[in-house]
Amino acid sequence: AMFNLCDCSVGQTGTIDGGYENDYAGIVCYNNNTLNIYGGTITGCQEGAAIGVMYSGTANIYNGNITGNNGGYGGVYCFNGATLNIYGGTITNNTADYAGGGIWLYKSTLNISGNVKISGNTLNGETNNVHIELSDDDPSVVNIGDMSSDSQIGVTIGETGYKEVTPGN
Repeated sequence: AMFNLCDCSVGQTGTIDGGYENDYAGIVCYNNNTLNIYGGTITGCQEGAAIGVMYSGTANIYNGNITGNNGGYGGVYCFNGATLNIYGGTITNNTADYAGGGIWLYKSTLNISGNVKISGNTLNGETNNVHIELSDDDPSVVNIGDMSSDSQIGVTIGETGYKEVTPGN
C-alpha cells in the first residue's frame, strides 16, 4: 500500500501536530508499504519519533518540515531493512532520549540528495542529527547524491548514540 501526505493548503502551512503511538511514531510505515511526503509540517510527536520506517518499509520525503518532536528517537527512525529517501525538506530541532535525534538508522538505507537541512537535533542534550547505529551482521548504508550548496547534514556513527567510534576501527 502507499500513503501520500501532501500539504495542499494556501501557503503550505498545514501541520500534523501530536502523535502518541505506543513508542513507535506519529506515522509508521512498514512491511513493504510506502510513505510519500510532499509538504507540510509534522511536529509535537511525544512517543518514539515523528516518522518510523521499518521492516522493508520505504519513506520518500520530497519536501516539508519534521520539527519539534520529542520522544525516544526524535525525528525519524529507520529499522531493520527500511529505506529512507530524502530529496528535500528539513529535519530540525527534534529531541531524543534513547537514540537518534534527527534520524536514527539501524540495518537500513538512507539516500539523500537535493536541498536538505538536517540540523539542530539532539540526543540527551548533545548534537545528534543523523545517527548510524553499528551492526556487525547487517550494516546500514548511506548514499549521498547531488546536494544543493546550502544543504546541511551532520552524521554520528556509534552505538545507541552514547559511544562514538572512528570509522575503520
